[in-house]
Amino acid sequence: MSVEAAKPLTAVTLNRDRTEETCLNVLEFAVPKEAIEVKSEVWNRKVFESNKELSIALKRIRDSYCMLLAGKSVKNADEILAQVRVSLTKAEREKTVV
Repeated sequence: MSVEAAKPLTAVTLNRDRTEETCLNVLEFAVPKEAIEVKSEVWNRKVFESNKELSIALKRIRDSYCMLLAGKSVKNADEILAQVRVSLTKAEREKTVV
């Protein structure tokens, strides 16, 4: 794991004739880079899966709409709407960053 050491922040204060560096006594807490990468990969995978499900649901809606325009009846309308609801719920949940 690559963890950087905690170090105090500094601020530069300008006095009339000189520049002075002041210690703020605030520590930065390091977060392992691997932990961030893992969370990012998990989130990316969930968003990818969510987009895939949304794409499938949209295609089914498109196909159903085309059938209706052609004067045909749509089979499994309840199943299609259920798939859309599940896909939208997952997409809403996964759009938030970890």
